[in-house]
Amino acid sequence: MSTGTQIALGVGIALVVFVSVLALRRREPPPPVREISRDGLARARELLGDGKLVMAVKLIRAETGLGLKDAKEYADSLADGGAPSVRRPVDGVSDATLAQAREFVAARKPILAVKVVRAETGWSLKDAKEFVDRLRQNP
Repeated sequence: MSTGTQIALGVGIALVVFVSVLALRRREPPPPVREISRDGLARARELLGDGKLVMAVKLIRAETGLGLKDAKEYADSLADGGAPSVRRPVDGVSDATLAQAREFVAARKPILAVKVVRAETGWSLKDAKEFVDRLRQNP
């Protein structure tokens, strides 16, 4: 193989790896979270009563769109006899990060707000900026 061919092959492989890494780093914003239906709530309680925690968590995730951790906490509170509601962090951002982003927006430091949102969510710069812009419009 000639030197030119080796260089072209190396550049091609590097480009493929670079594009692959970028594609893996980008996470889409989570889907909206919905309230669990009455039937879903009754079924989840029934599953928990039968000791089927994993199936109850799966049902809760399917009904609400919650992540695994939040669905598990929801199931635990149901098992304890509670009737929790889905308390949705705004667009998948935790309460702590949302509060910090709002502080940065109030202090006229939107770049820092975008950075903290991106650090938690893994969103693209565009998605995080749009989120912060919405915070600026509706603090």
